[in-house]
Amino acid sequence: MEIKESFGKLLLIGRQPGRMFHQFNHFLGDQEELESISPPANTVVQNRTGTPVNSSYGGFAVGSYNYSYLLPKFTQCSNMPMTYSVAFTPTNASLFITFNSTLLGLTISPYNTTFVARQSFNKNVTIYARHNYTWDIILDNDPENDEAEFFVTALSATGTALSISTAWLKIQAMDNQGITFSVIDAPQPVLPATWTVFTLRVTAKDPFNQDTPNVYDIWLNVTKNDAPVMTQDHSLILNPIYITKAFSYTFWYQNYTDIEGDSVKMTCTLSSTVTDFTWVSFEVNKTIKGNVTFFGQSPRDNTYAGNYTLSCQFNDQYKDFINTFDYVQQVLPKQQIQILKNETKAYIRLPQNITFNFMGYSADPQQEPNYYQLFINDTLYDASLFERKWMDWDSVSTNLTAAPFNNTHGGNHSISIKFDDLISVPMFMNFTLEIMYNWPLIAISTLNNLNVISMNWFYFNFNVTQIFKNPEGEPFTMYLRLSQSGNNLPYFITKNFTNGTIGGFATDPDVGNYNMECVGVDDAYWETFIPFIMIVKPCYYKCKLCWDADYNTCKSCKPGFFFYNSECLDECIEGTYPDPPALKCQNCPSLYNAKNAIREFSTQMMVAIENGVILLVLFVMVRALSSVIIVLNYLSKMNLELLPNKDIFYQEQSAEYLNVQLASTFSGMMNLIFTIFIQASAKTAIKPAKNVLVHTEINTCTPCEDIYGLFTNEEYECEEICGDGVKINKQCDDGNLLPGDGCSQLCQLEYGFECLYPNKTCRENIPPSFSISTITPTNLVYIEFSEPVYVKNEKGISQENLLVEIVGSLGSYVFDWRIIQDPNNPLLPDRIIRRFELKLSEMKQSLEGTELVKISFIDYSLVQDGANNSVTLESFSTINPYPFIFLSAEQASTASGGGTSLKYTFLSVFSFNLALKVVLNSSMQYLWGLVHALQVFNFLLYMNINFPDNVVLFAKYMQVASGNIDELNQYIPNFADYIIDENKVVEKKDDEKLQQSFKDDEMSPYFIISFGQKLSIWAIGLLVILPFVLVMNRLCKKVKLWEDMAGSFFFNAPLRTFIEMYIELILQVIINTQFVKFTNFSQMIATLCAFIFGSISILLPFLAMSIIYHNRRSIRKMKWKRKFGMLTEEVRSHSVLQLYYYPLFMYQRLIIAGVIVYIYESPVLQCLMIMLCNVSMALYMILIRPFKEESQQATTVLDEFVIMTCVGLFILLSEKKMLPDEQIKLGWGIIVLILFSVCKNFGVVIYFGIIKTRQKLKQMFSAEDNQKDSVHSSDDMDKSDEDDDLQADQFDTMELEQEVLNEQSQKKSNQNANTSVFSQYDNNAKAKRLTDMNKQATILQNIPGTTQQQ
Repeated sequence: MEIKESFGKLLLIGRQPGRMFHQFNHFLGDQEELESISPPANTVVQNRTGTPVNSSYGGFAVGSYNYSYLLPKFTQCSNMPMTYSVAFTPTNASLFITFNSTLLGLTISPYNTTFVARQSFNKNVTIYARHNYTWDIILDNDPENDEAEFFVTALSATGTALSISTAWLKIQAMDNQGITFSVIDAPQPVLPATWTVFTLRVTAKDPFNQDTPNVYDIWLNVTKNDAPVMTQDHSLILNPIYITKAFSYTFWYQNYTDIEGDSVKMTCTLSSTVTDFTWVSFEVNKTIKGNVTFFGQSPRDNTYAGNYTLSCQFNDQYKDFINTFDYVQQVLPKQQIQILKNETKAYIRLPQNITFNFMGYSADPQQEPNYYQLFINDTLYDASLFERKWMDWDSVSTNLTAAPFNNTHGGNHSISIKFDDLISVPMFMNFTLEIMYNWPLIAISTLNNLNVISMNWFYFNFNVTQIFKNPEGEPFTMYLRLSQSGNNLPYFITKNFTNGTIGGFATDPDVGNYNMECVGVDDAYWETFIPFIMIVKPCYYKCKLCWDADYNTCKSCKPGFFFYNSECLDECIEGTYPDPPALKCQNCPSLYNAKNAIREFSTQMMVAIENGVILLVLFVMVRALSSVIIVLNYLSKMNLELLPNKDIFYQEQSAEYLNVQLASTFSGMMNLIFTIFIQASAKTAIKPAKNVLVHTEINTCTPCEDIYGLFTNEEYECEEICGDGVKINKQCDDGNLLPGDGCSQLCQLEYGFECLYPNKTCRENIPPSFSISTITPTNLVYIEFSEPVYVKNEKGISQENLLVEIVGSLGSYVFDWRIIQDPNNPLLPDRIIRRFELKLSEMKQSLEGTELVKISFIDYSLVQDGANNSVTLESFSTINPYPFIFLSAEQASTASGGGTSLKYTFLSVFSFNLALKVVLNSSMQYLWGLVHALQVFNFLLYMNINFPDNVVLFAKYMQVASGNIDELNQYIPNFADYIIDENKVVEKKDDEKLQQSFKDDEMSPYFIISFGQKLSIWAIGLLVILPFVLVMNRLCKKVKLWEDMAGSFFFNAPLRTFIEMYIELILQVIINTQFVKFTNFSQMIATLCAFIFGSISILLPFLAMSIIYHNRRSIRKMKWKRKFGMLTEEVRSHSVLQLYYYPLFMYQRLIIAGVIVYIYESPVLQCLMIMLCNVSMALYMILIRPFKEESQQATTVLDEFVIMTCVGLFILLSEKKMLPDEQIKLGWGIIVLILFSVCKNFGVVIYFGIIKTRQKLKQMFSAEDNQKDSVHSSDDMDKSDEDDDLQADQFDTMELEQEVLNEQSQKKSNQNANTSVFSQYDNNAKAKRLTDMNKQATILQNIPGTTQQQ
């Protein structure tokens, strides 16, 4: 405590008796003036204040010392006597100060004074409620170096004494050097006060002033500890938005601080004046850590308009007071659409059109999309109500088109366009559309009936203006139509012009009366019609074309009648003959007619010559046309070649007459020239009919049909009859019109035949040939003949008469061959033979595929067709054989021996493990790895790759891994034989669809057939073994063997069997998907069986994953192990992915099977996809490490890499062109890889099988040693089962610890997501969590089997 000084006042008064007085203030120096007489002279007295310095300066120290101090005297100018007195302020100073008025001296004894000291400590201490504060009051010094003593009294605001040891106010320490005060969790002021003052009264004294201590009041101001406040101003009222708009407002929660420095806690809630405010939300740290975002996208509904408030409450950790800050987002209702312009009343007259476009008639303040609706006469527009859509409305383009075409559309139509945004109140724009009527045309005249003659053209013209009149004076159109037929016309009217003209051509079927209408159409499409009749009359019944319908005045005749002199006759009259093509009667040629023609011609020529006008010209013409005459003469002879007595007619009659006439006029050369000219002219002028033979002697016409062997053909020429067995000039005639027998239906020789005699069967003369149609990859050769053949004897097609050679780079090839005998097509005499087959075998060298297989006959005459034509001499056929890899006996023995060793070693190891499983209940986990590897290697060889024979031979023995044992298969029935008829299921076309690899292995494409033996075993297990086990378990209760066997049927044993056979089963099902059939009962059963097992196979991995996931915490329990233990007994359980090994294993096999079948035509793609599956499984094994045993894990990964290496060699084998020997070497490499994987698995199975057996035996013997005797042998087993259940019920501590941590993390994240409270955890929450963690750790330590390290 610092004590500086205390002040007092000493007043020295000097007076003149009865006249005056003088006083002065010792410290303050106050003076008063003298009255009446002169006052004493001023005297100066030095103040004694402050820290004591010496006897003349400074204050006096309180203590045990006495001090003397002389005061100066007053002087007066008149030397008047003075008296002195002393006045003390305060008055109690007289207790330790005495005054000697004679000596004017002061004696000061401050050891018992009540002198008040002042300290330098803070007398006003201000703290916040709920806060802690500690401060010290320290003694500064004591001038006398006395020992200080302190006493403290606490007073409330009302002056009531408080206990100094209250819960919140304490004296931490107090000694002679000072006091330490401590305030802990100061109380809040009583509302409405914002602060409370407490007084701490400190009494300070030393041994010398016990009665007059110094008292100091310290005011303790406890100010209200308020809630956090906003320290950085920001708006709480957000900018208003309209409905459909979004808002987002972000503020920093650091903008709110606590003035007292306490931690800040914030809790925000949403509220609104609207019932539904789910669209509004807030999020902490949405954009960046440290902020709060209040956001939302308003719905498109004005009912959501209102105020949305985000109320954020802020308080400190004491939660005495809460400040609430409301962020208010006002959402205004969307404004109505604004109508920018209106449409006035519109007028149109029928049939005018009008179009309105209302785009731009409105505007949306918020730029929201607008939707338009049309109301016509207060009814929503419906296009179906408007005929031919004369009122058309497009709500997208807002086009309104009115196209009235009928007076029913006229009148006033109220049009209302609704502008709607589907949010605010819609707006309407209304106007009226007036459609003025249009009246129909007026008929001003009638029409007469029209007459038309059949088989004639007709045209009629109508004057439109004389028929109709338009009242409106507008243009109009006219057309004709049949009554009550729409707007159709008779089909024979082909011309119909808008000016009123019609025309056409009527035929006989058109004869009749047609009710017609002349229709006038105005611009409003009103129709006015005038009826009339069109009458189509036929010609005379004989006429085809005629001039008049009522008389036989014809232009041409109908078939059966002949035209002659404008009439149609039934028969031609005498002197004429019928010409059927022309339907005319032609005049028969006669001598009279020829003579008259020639006489007339010659007479005219003689007149001209006699006149001398054209003699010279004629001479020149004859010279120029001499060559033409010769040609014409030759052609005339050809045309008359068939006519009898032609020489008589032309030479004797015509030429004689001409010569007589010319001889009288010309001589020499001119006579000869004119004779030739006129003779040629006569021949060209007289032509006979085509369908008759002209007899010039008797002047008659004989039809062709009247002459034996002739008929009139389609060209009406005389032609020989074909097929009557009479041959005149025909190539052949075998007495029939059948083609293909050597003589066609046109009596022409056909290729490959010869016809030696008429009316006899022709003979084929083309020898048969043969060719190699195809060759299979196994070098099975198919030879076909060009036509069916016969053999004279059994030697015809035999090894004695066939020559089979292989021609190639080696020169000579050693091989054997044999003819494949087909029971349905025996190679015997008198049997039709179309084809035969032979097989190349026993080859002693490899084939590259570039060689030629050449086949020929030794004696070709032994093979003939039905016409006894032998096979073409010296003929042969060749084809390239398929590449063949020759395996020597040593190589074949090696491959076969290796496969045999593999097979029997596998069976031995399998039997060994199975025995250990039955006797000792040991694990078979390593055996399954061996099975899986062998199965994959076996089924990969079904890929579309030509594997070397050594690989194929070796691979046959790997089928043992799938349960295919040849020695046992003959004793196992096929399930399919009992429920379906295989002959009704299998079809010949199946071989065309089935992939070659499966055909080579003689695999049936039907699941129920190919998998039938295994289905039989399953059926025996379910129908025989299972009932037997259940009965034995019932009879021999508590015998563990029968209990385990019964339990394994539900469901471990079926699951294990299904998984181990999975790849073969799913492969068979996928193959069967290509052969889905429902034609008969057997096919339906086969398809249904494949569908059932296929569905189970595809769903099994997914179901296994689901079962494992839902029971992942129960996999250690005995109940799980008895049902589904095989799914998890070999794998770890630290993560779900580790438990998913077998489902993923099945998925991999499913993909491999699908790739083998569905991508068969792309072997490289097959290999790449299978390698991808292997890589994926290897990565899964390496990263997830599912197996409990690291050795099993390493073995499986190694198998995947070996399979990938083999598949890589498959790609090389498929893509690279290699010689057969190179393929064999590559095949040995594949076999070595397979053997490496298999031997490695054999070693692992045997080694770890022995180790596991030893462990099991040791466990059994140790348990037996500790076992107590019991009457019942099964008691210990029951106890063992109970122990197993107990052990299974125990928790895995690592998993439990991980689950606890996960639950805590989940609880924390849920709490953060649900509360949106941002604060620091207080000390109590931390302590609680620490306590919970300690409890959990204690639980973990108390769990049996838990180590300290865990």
